[in-house]
Amino acid sequence: MIILALDTCLNACSAAVLDGPRVLAWRSEVMARGHQERLAPLVREVMAEADLPFDRLHRIGATVGPGSFTGLRVGVIGTGSSGVQLIPLVAKQAKHLYVFQRTANFSIPARNAALTAPERQKFRDNYPEIRRFAREVARNGIYTEVPDRGALDDGDNERSSKYQARWDRGGLTFMSVYNNLGLDKAANDTAASFVREKIAEIVEDPENAKLLQPNNHPIGSKRICIDTEYFAAFNRPNVSLVDIKSNPIEEITANAVRTGGKDYEVDALVL
Repeated sequence: MIILALDTCLNACSAAVLDGPRVLAWRSEVMARGHQERLAPLVREVMAEADLPFDRLHRIGATVGPGSFTGLRVGVIGTGSSGVQLIPLVAKQAKHLYVFQRTANFSIPARNAALTAPERQKFRDNYPEIRRFAREVARNGIYTEVPDRGALDDGDNERSSKYQARWDRGGLTFMSVYNNLGLDKAANDTAASFVREKIAEIVEDPENAKLLQPNNHPIGSKRICIDTEYFAAFNRPNVSLVDIKSNPIEEITANAVRTGGKDYEVDALVL
């Protein structure tokens, strides 16, 4: 079995190609930072030395450990789709993470999971019909049920139950619970209120929860975000939410972001 082994933990970046117990090629460089820039060239070098194309690999193995932001003070400016997905990951590595938010965004749990064998087979067996449905019926490329009723056609309990089921399911199809969430403001308000309540349930600090609840646009009027433990990240003691709508960024210095007359010192800044 031919394995490509990768290691970017601690103060080294390493790559090796092994055929069983035999090492065919190996490279390792000591470095405190810059692992992600160096890893791809190292992989090309060991694969060339081993004289193997990538399609000969049976497995790729990687160590799990410190990442690019481990032990650093990190600032993230923006809480759009990229920020929402990035923040929980950086929060687990950083010494401290400052999230500079201007506009709060609605976000639904992604609930990513590996497909089971029956799920994969079901898609294979019905692929032409799935493509036709997504193109001609849903008309947005997303394969999901088409609702036949509006949000106000159901009572409060039934409507809440449907939103909860779609929240538990996760993904981009939350706006497909009802057929008028993008057409009727009163209907849209029921979905927006449900998500705001979820944010308040997850985020322990009431002030942070309020800042993270979108109130300046209907849900779905901007591309809806999906996340993995985004709101829960703000319960970590090493994460601070900074409101730059009330106090816009005044200056970015060599080692800090200045807002509201205060300097937030950072080692790395993600825009």
